[in-house]
Amino acid sequence: MNRIILPLLAAITLLSGCHSEKKQTLSNSWTIEGTVANAAPTDTLIITGYPSDINDTKATLLVKDGVITPVRGSFDKTEICCIRSNRHQRMVLGFVLERGTIHLDMDMNYSYMKHVGGTPVNDDLDCFFDGWNRYSEENPDASELYGVVSDIVRKYPDHVVSPFLIERCRWRFTPTQMLSLIDLLSPEQQKTPDIDRMKDWLLVAQETEVGKPFKELKGTDLAGKPAALSEYVAKGSYVLADFWGPRCGACLMEMPRFIELGRKYEAKGLKVVGIARETAKRSEAKVREKGMTFPLIFEAKYMSTYGIIAIPHVILFGPDGTVVARGHLDTVEKKLREIFPD
Repeated sequence: MNRIILPLLAAITLLSGCHSEKKQTLSNSWTIEGTVANAAPTDTLIITGYPSDINDTKATLLVKDGVITPVRGSFDKTEICCIRSNRHQRMVLGFVLERGTIHLDMDMNYSYMKHVGGTPVNDDLDCFFDGWNRYSEENPDASELYGVVSDIVRKYPDHVVSPFLIERCRWRFTPTQMLSLIDLLSPEQQKTPDIDRMKDWLLVAQETEVGKPFKELKGTDLAGKPAALSEYVAKGSYVLADFWGPRCGACLMEMPRFIELGRKYEAKGLKVVGIARETAKRSEAKVREKGMTFPLIFEAKYMSTYGIIAIPHVILFGPDGTVVARGHLDTVEKKLREIFPD
C-alpha cells in the first residue's frame, strides 16, 4: 500500500508545485499595447528600466503604422520604465511595469508619455502627465501639478513611482514644496541615497527660495580682482543673475537669449550679472566668443550658497535683494514680463 500512496503523494506535490509556479508567473504578468506618433511606418522600440537600469532591456515593441503590436511578459519587481528608440535617439518617460494590461500613448517628438493607463498606478501616473503637460504648455502656475503629485505620493509612500515623480519635479516646485513631498515618503524611501542627497541641497536652496533675501557670493572679476554679488544686488534695481559655466553646452546655447533679455529690459532698470564657478582664465575665451560685456563673477561657490546643482540657472533679485524668481530662464522671463510690461 505504501508503495502506491507515496508516488501518488509525490505526483500531487509536483502538480501543486507546478500550479503554484504558474500562478506566481500569472500574478507578475503584464501586457503592453498602445499608439506611437511620429514613428517610422515600421519601427522597433525598446523598453528599459529607469534610471539605473537604462541599459537593461525588458522587452521590444514592434510598431506598425503607429500601433504597438501587443507584447506580453513577466517581471521580478515593480519598477519605472521608459521607451528608447535608437532611430530617433530619444527616450520617452515613463510608466510603471506592473501586473495587468498597460496602455501607452506616446509621441517620439516628446520626452514624456502623452497618456498612460490600464493598471492602478499607471492610471494615477496619467493624472501627473496630464497636469505636467498643461503646466508646461498653458499654465505657469505649478500649484495644480503640486496637488496632483502630493496626492500620488500620499497614496503610494513606499512605491517607486513616488521618488520618480519627486525627482522629475525638482525644478518645478519650490524647495519647501519639495521637502514637504519627501516628508510624505515612507522612512525606507527617505533613506535611499538619491532622496537623501536631494534633501541636502534642498535645505540649502530653501534658504534662498522666492521671497527670501539674497546671500553673498564672492569671487573675482575678469581681471582677477575681488568681486561680490552685493556690488550689484540690493542697490535699488532688479538684477538678473545667470549661473553658467564655460564647459556647459546648455549655458552657452542659452547665453544669446540671456543677453537679449538684458538688452530688452535695460532701459527699464534691469541689470544683469554672470556668475561662474570656474576661473576667469578658463572662461575668458567663451566670454569673448559670446559677447558677454556685462559684469562677471568667477570662482563663486554658488552650489553651497544657493543650492544650485545644475546649470544654467537664473535668479531674479528685487531692488531690495529679495529673490523674486529662480530656475529656468523661461520661468524668470515670465516674471520679467509681469514686472516690465510692454
